[in-house]
Amino acid sequence: MAQDMEVDTMARPERVSSRLIKKERSKILKQTLWAVIGGVALVAAFIFLVLPTFINTVNSVLNTNPINEEDAVIIQAPDLVAPVTATYSGQLTISGVGTTGTKTVVVVNGNPAAELDNKDDGTFSTTIELTEGENSLTAYSVDAKGNESKTGRTYVIVKDTQSPSLEVTEPQEGQQYESKQTVINVVGKTEPNTKIYLNDRFFLPKADGSFSTSFSLSGGENILKIKAIDAAGNQVEVERKVTRK
Repeated sequence: MAQDMEVDTMARPERVSSRLIKKERSKILKQTLWAVIGGVALVAAFIFLVLPTFINTVNSVLNTNPINEEDAVIIQAPDLVAPVTATYSGQLTISGVGTTGTKTVVVVNGNPAAELDNKDDGTFSTTIELTEGENSLTAYSVDAKGNESKTGRTYVIVKDTQSPSLEVTEPQEGQQYESKQTVINVVGKTEPNTKIYLNDRFFLPKADGSFSTSFSLSGGENILKIKAIDAAGNQVEVERKVTRK
């Protein structure tokens, strides 16, 4: 009997230790489970509560005026027919093609000069006023909702009402030539980029405006008409009468 009691006494601490271990494992398992549940809850809260608020805040900062997709309309800028680069006239007729169903706003020197209803085929035409010197010309489109396109190509038109200078140094007025001289030189100077006509025969001056050309003399009186026309259409004419004996 004493021996049985000794065996029981030795086994009892082992059973107690086993129960403590199981209890501790159960406790750790519960703590782990609650930690997992808490982590899942935090992630869910972040995804469904914090993240949407954060995204909305960022959007409101980056884009204070969000664009409604229905209003985000891209309108084609109108195409102007290339106008003249220079003119002596105070008025200029322009034309072009825009988008059907829109209006074309013509802008001269940075200010709206005309608002035109495009025709069924998109074309438009109007007359604008020019000021002396350089004039900038462009246009943009406007739809029924007030949406505007970007401005199209800008053109520069020069209004010039001054006639070009023209100096003829050879021949002199009333100059006489011997009968054996059948050809003479016509020499002078005008402004660069000017067209020269000698009795309706066209030629161009040099880059500095100087010119020299030949003229065949007839017997008796010869009339030479030298005319210069600049890019704006202004013109000036010098006449020389010479005689071949």
